Formats: sequence, structure tokens, C-alpha cells
Amino acid sequence: MTWDEIYERADGCCWWDRELKAKDNARWNVRDLVCAEVGEDIEEAECPEERVDYYTELWDIEFDEDGHITSYKI
Repeated sequence: MTWDEIYERADGCCWWDRELKAKDNARWNVRDLVCAEVGEDIEEAECPEERVDYYTELWDIEFDEDGHITSYKI
């Protein structure tokens, strides 16, 4: 799944919904990858989700249904 697909599935969900948890997992997995590869903590950005979007497109990051990274290309 792409970040856009995960993000759209989570739109309008409540905090206990699986789709929202998957979006949060994806965001934190991307944060961890970006921290490890380039040293940037995207959570410090003005809009962290825009940084997630940027890196998922840049590195062609794909996720499973639960928001875990399944593949990427740096």
C-alpha cells in the first residue's frame, strides 16, 4: 500500500480504529527510517505528515495493511 492509500483509509476514523493505527504506524516507521538514513527527525517539522509524504514518494516506500514498511528504494 502507498502512504496515500493508508492516509485515505484512516480519514474519518476514530482513535481505536485499525486504519488510524496503521496510519500512525506508517508515520513512525517512516520517521525511524528517515532518522537512520539522513538524520532528520520529521516530527520536528512544521507539518510532519508532509515530510512523510515527501519521503514516501522520494524513496517509493510501500506498506502492509498495518503500516509496516515492506519495501523502499533509497
